Amino acid sequence: MRIGDLEQLTQFHDKLNPQLWENNRLKPQVRLALFKIAKAFVDFINIPDLQLTDITVSGSNASYSYNKDSDIDLHLVADVNGPCEADLDQLFIDRKSTRLN
Repeated sequence: MRIGDLEQLTQFHDKLNPQLWENNRLKPQVRLALFKIAKAFVDFINIPDLQLTDITVSGSNASYSYNKDSDIDLHLVADVNGPCEADLDQLFIDRKSTRLN
């Protein structure tokens, strides 16, 4: 990587990525696609009684520092002290390196 490339990676914009955001809200089609991805992941990990408390988007595409190579960081937040607590250790052992199709 050259210095010029690094400067482009740290460019700040006046608006959130217009491909994803409109009036500071995720576009409906993007939001729906992210919900489908989250549901597919929840189905894949197959944890009975998983209690999701939030779904968040973070990273450069959730801020003003996105670039043409930015991805979307989607995080599912669950209550780890809920009924699914006993299943979580096995989740981290079994699923951490398994790819979702």
